[in-house]
Formats: sequence, C-alpha cells, structure tokens
Amino acid sequence: MLQTQMRVLIADSHYLIAMDLERILTETLLCDVSLCPLTDLQTMLRSNSYDVVMVDAVSSLKINQQHVDAVNAAGSRPVFLTTINDFHQAYPDLAAYPLLEKPFDPDAVAAVISKLRDEIALARPVQ
Repeated sequence: MLQTQMRVLIADSHYLIAMDLERILTETLLCDVSLCPLTDLQTMLRSNSYDVVMVDAVSSLKINQQHVDAVNAAGSRPVFLTTINDFHQAYPDLAAYPLLEKPFDPDAVAAVISKLRDEIALARPVQ
C-alpha cells in the first residue's frame, strides 16, 4: 500500500525553531511541511488542509484550548510544541494531546508523527 506524505503545519512565532522542526520532518519522515507564525494559524487552517498541526503552546489554557478547537475543527491532529516544564501537569485538560519539548529530539518527533500517521491511516475508511 502506497503511503501518502503527511501534511504538517508548524505554527510557531520563533521562525528558526520552526525551521529546525521542518528540517527534522522533511529529512527523517518525508513530510510536506508548511510554516506560519502563530498569529496566522486560523488563516492557514482555512486556506489549506493538514494532517497534523504543530502549535507553539502559550501560558494560557484558554488560548491553547482555542488552538486545539480550531485544529480539530479543521480535521487535523494537534501537537503542542513547548518549553514549559511539566506542560501536561500545568494544563491537565490538554493532556490528551501529544507534546514535543524544545529543543526537539528527532527521535521524539519521529515517534509522535509516526503514531499519528498510524492513527490517521486506521481512521480512514477502506475503499
């Protein structure tokens, strides 16, 4: 079975950090990656379709939840990117969503994306 490329959006206001993650995704997992500042997340979700959206976590549960809601409404899978220690403990309502800590460990990135790729493949109807 031919596997399609994962379409990934990285929404992070720190462009160099986003570019580092893009490099990991394109070199190790052959993903089709788009980048945008966090402020452009809504616009990007309206204009394109993504399998996974990697969102820079902020120190506000309300804003993080708004980002999750927007990503889910677009039919994508959210992943948080953070430097916040114990993010899931600080925001237990968001513990169901994958998390990647900055600086990025390529093996951790690969594990999260591979797991999501498998989940997405299982959720697609058989034709």
